[in-house]
Amino acid sequence: MGPREARLHVGGGGTGVSTGAGPFTYYHSLGGGGGSRRGRSRARPDARPAAPSGTVVRPTAKAARVRLLAEEVALIENLHRQRFDPAVPRSAPVPVLPDREELRADLEREHLRGTWFWQLSRRAAARRRAADEADRRLAELAAKAQTAHRAEQARLDEQWRALVRNEPQAVLTEVAASFEDNAAPAAPVGVDGAELSIVVLVPGLDAVPDHTPGVTAAGNPSLRKASATWRWDLYQQLVAGHALVSVREAFAVAPGIARVTVVVLRDEGPDVYGRPRAEPVLATRIDRAALDGVRWQDVSAWEVVEQLGRDTLLETRGRADEVMPLDLAEQPDLRALVESVDLEDLD
Repeated sequence: MGPREARLHVGGGGTGVSTGAGPFTYYHSLGGGGGSRRGRSRARPDARPAAPSGTVVRPTAKAARVRLLAEEVALIENLHRQRFDPAVPRSAPVPVLPDREELRADLEREHLRGTWFWQLSRRAAARRRAADEADRRLAELAAKAQTAHRAEQARLDEQWRALVRNEPQAVLTEVAASFEDNAAPAAPVGVDGAELSIVVLVPGLDAVPDHTPGVTAAGNPSLRKASATWRWDLYQQLVAGHALVSVREAFAVAPGIARVTVVVLRDEGPDVYGRPRAEPVLATRIDRAALDGVRWQDVSAWEVVEQLGRDTLLETRGRADEVMPLDLAEQPDLRALVESVDLEDLD
């Protein structure tokens, strides 16, 4: 599918997309230079020894910071492990009718107005009229509610059929709505048959801690300056994690989609004019069937991308394996997709 215009808006009002851009049609895999590698395992901080009975232990500032750092690292390492309930056909809400007795009582008060308590026959007739009117109104309301319910169910059924048929507007609308609350802004930008293209915007290396949490031999919390290799390795997990969580969510809400092409853009900060910039750092295709049976708790995000991604592009440089912007000179479709993204609303 050729590129189409797409605009990704990221800001306080949420992420949006207008008119899609199709998936890029071909890639070349990177070779050599350490551009593709498995994620390294990292040690979790051990628990502190229990205090003697009756002793109150207050966490120190260092212990609190160590705990927060450990949570930050765990959050990055677990990004790809989020699960999403698959979409199912929706049912229109069941109409709720007024309570008959409450309606009858209200009408009875109206009909009894102007009668005296000793006018027994008039009051009895008023009560009968109120009961009859209540039944008539309820029947009318029920008929209208059933008509509206059938119309709404028909609309939902057609919406579901369009989603299953992979009609572009239906898929783009549903996926865009599901992405609105994502930690990393994401948007669908094109549908080609059973393939969906999405873009994800991730932060830079500053999102990765610059210290590593740990414990001393005595069991005390410790902080060490993180090495460049450790930080870039964790950053690679962050990039892959945000890509995978967006892919998994897209598969969950679009049941007819069999493959997702994902392009991850890194926020490069504003240029000299104050305009936001972003560079592609990862591109890959993931098949729905390939994710069946993945042992998510036992593998890292990058391991999943490396082993299951098709035509994966990731460039690293130097001893620390710094994640670099992709060279798009030989990727015209990918370049067109990236250039079509509008980041003017980025805060």
